[in-house]
This record gives sequence, structure tokens and C-alpha cells, in this order.
Amino acid sequence: MEISNVKVLYVDDEFLNLRSFELLFKGKFKIYTATNGFDAIEILKKNNISVIISDHKMPKISGVDLLRQVKELKLKNILPIIHSGFPEDEEVQTALKEGTAKYCLDKPLNEFKLIEIIKEFAKSLQIQT
Repeated sequence: MEISNVKVLYVDDEFLNLRSFELLFKGKFKIYTATNGFDAIEILKKNNISVIISDHKMPKISGVDLLRQVKELKLKNILPIIHSGFPEDEEVQTALKEGTAKYCLDKPLNEFKLIEIIKEFAKSLQIQT
């Protein structure tokens, strides 16, 4: 499988961030987006998502809480990433320590770092990139 076939779900309550993500990674991955955790869970249940990237500070359900729910779904081969302007936030650090999130990506998003992380994840699943 080519990296362009990796399904990435990006969750953010800000439309401009969602649109920027889509434009930045168009053609690099198969992109799904959601504006909240509830919609994200529905997308995860209906699609074979490989990577979920969630903004941390969102109304109703935080990104860390969303990733905890994802972990409870016990989906196989999914890489959870938190996206935060506050990487030192206690909740974010706890999520990393407990394995709820495997990575925390700072804002603004580093395109090359994300691509490298996804390539490594694909390799670990023995997916040819």
C-alpha cells in the first residue's frame, strides 16, 4: 500500500484548520475531517482509519478525551496523535505517558514531521510506502 492510501482523520473545531490540513496534505493521504469528537467516532466506526490527529482544545470533548474513547474502541492498527499549541499541558503529557496518544504535534503543524511519522507507522505495519 502506498502512503497515499493511508486514511487520516483530522479533528479540529476550527474550519480554517481543517481546510488548511486538507490543502496541505491533498494527494498525500486519504483525508477525513470532523469538527468534533462525536462525528470523529462515527467516522472511525465506518471507515478503516489508520491515523487520527485531534486538536486538544475543543468544546464538549477535548482531543485527549476523544483519543481515550478511540482507545476504548480497541481498533486495530490506529495511530493516535494529539495536536496542540500547549504540548506541555498536563493532560497532554499524561496522554502520552499512558499511551492514549503516541505523539504530540505542536502548532503550527510541521508537514514534514507528520509525513515522517506516518511513513514510520506504515513501515511498522509492514505496509510498503
